[in-house]
Amino acid sequence: MKPKRGIRSDRQFRKRSAAWNIVVLACVGLLYACKFEAGSSGCNVQFSDGDEPSANEQCEAGVVTACIALGHAYHQGTQKPKNIAQAAKYFEKACTAESAVACNNLGVIYTENDGITPDPQRAAQLFERSCELGVELGCMNYGFACLQGIGVTVDPACAAKALQRACELGSSDGCAAHRELIAE
Repeated sequence: MKPKRGIRSDRQFRKRSAAWNIVVLACVGLLYACKFEAGSSGCNVQFSDGDEPSANEQCEAGVVTACIALGHAYHQGTQKPKNIAQAAKYFEKACTAESAVACNNLGVIYTENDGITPDPQRAAQLFERSCELGVELGCMNYGFACLQGIGVTVDPACAAKALQRACELGSSDGCAAHRELIAE
């Protein structure tokens, strides 16, 4: 049985079985974003129910984690009504500010058919950028995009390179997927 592979977001429930059982669960996490983005903006984002103006101001002022928090809130419908277009707007702003996490999350949105038109080519570009910026999940997603031809031509060499990079960045799933791919 050929492994099943798919695009993942940064707060996905990860379960490894004999066959890769990876599904899209676009739960984007502020905690991971804060951890990864430490040093750029820190994690002093005050965002709670009713505090959207403050988060908006912080995002507009360049606090990347505030943009990610708002993107997450709108993407998941937590604290805000679910609004994928708004989520994409905030993730785009953070991605433009070189947030690898936001680039990956925006890529996930572009693979879904939930509120905005799917754009596999844009998703692949965002995953590639996320990988270049050093997020293992972006590398995993780019590797799977290359392997499955999602927005790019099927390219096992590209997939192997991206999965190897995910492994180098510390992803045990990336290491396993890379080993499995080169064994095929």
